Amino acid sequence: MNPNRKYKNDLETGTGIHNFILPKNVDLLVAPENVMCPDSLIPESIKDNNLKISYIPQLYIVKLDANKQPTLTDICGKLCSIPKVLGSFREGGIPEIRINGFALAIDKSALDYTNQVTEPKQKQKLLQKIGTYFQEFSKLCSRNPVLSMLHELKHLQNNLALQKLTSDITKAPLSAQQFATLRYADEISATTTEFLYAVEQYNQTGKDSVFFLEFAAFKKMLTLPQTKKILHNPQKLIEVSTKMWLNNPRNQAYTAPNEDFCQQVNHFAESHQGTAPSNKLYTNIIKEFMSFEFEGKKIDGSNSVKLIVPEAHIYQDAQEKMSSRQTITAPAPIRHGPWSGRDC
Repeated sequence: MNPNRKYKNDLETGTGIHNFILPKNVDLLVAPENVMCPDSLIPESIKDNNLKISYIPQLYIVKLDANKQPTLTDICGKLCSIPKVLGSFREGGIPEIRINGFALAIDKSALDYTNQVTEPKQKQKLLQKIGTYFQEFSKLCSRNPVLSMLHELKHLQNNLALQKLTSDITKAPLSAQQFATLRYADEISATTTEFLYAVEQYNQTGKDSVFFLEFAAFKKMLTLPQTKKILHNPQKLIEVSTKMWLNNPRNQAYTAPNEDFCQQVNHFAESHQGTAPSNKLYTNIIKEFMSFEFEGKKIDGSNSVKLIVPEAHIYQDAQEKMSSRQTITAPAPIRHGPWSGRDC
């Protein structure tokens, strides 16, 4: 252990309403549960990297606009949309994981006005809008922040592993399809880390509330005999998690045309030096990304990567650019990556 490390964990003191500043002119509608994240969940090697885990409490307030319609504002009164980012991490000499906590309040004058409205349709419209905000924030507040922390921690672990295997991923000897698969594997591994933790908690407590929205499909199958058989089988659980991620429509934010994965792969292609891909490096990165801990044991889940078939639009244009560059810099015959994306 590094005696000079500057590791800090804000979640060790909990995430409840005591972290928020409430103005006097509001009534609280919903707030995060008080959940603590023990230091035992953080590997000592990661602590030695001076990791900082920050908890950022953010209060949102329902107010009425000039037309007496409910709107959402931040604590400074600025109009805003419903937040979505539960956690993020930043690399650097002192890597930081930020977990966002969201609470919702209503301006007392807005509440008084709503209570005083007597016209049925008008009142129903007001209550429906306020209710929509309440439901969305209830979903945010019901999510265990430990899951968000574990998700971002896995991203950080993957990045640290990359740094050991290759000094610059944008110049690494990988094909565009391999790089696209790594983008999938990074996100899937982070979500799988959450899932395995949730299964462990379920095995210990028997409470299915540990399974958040992403794992709703698995939650519905908990009573099935075939599901009970795999609750202590990490390889099967990793396979289930991978399939759930791939079949989750929400993840089109990563995989749709011109979205996150496309942008990352195109950036990779633009920065690449045209070197031929290395299957050895690719395999080593996959093994690091798809490594987990479950019930006190280290698990190699890299076999589940065979389920990942990147959408062709994510990598085909990038692969063509890279192949052209290879032809110019190295006239010898080159083995191009497959175009179909079906052999991962």
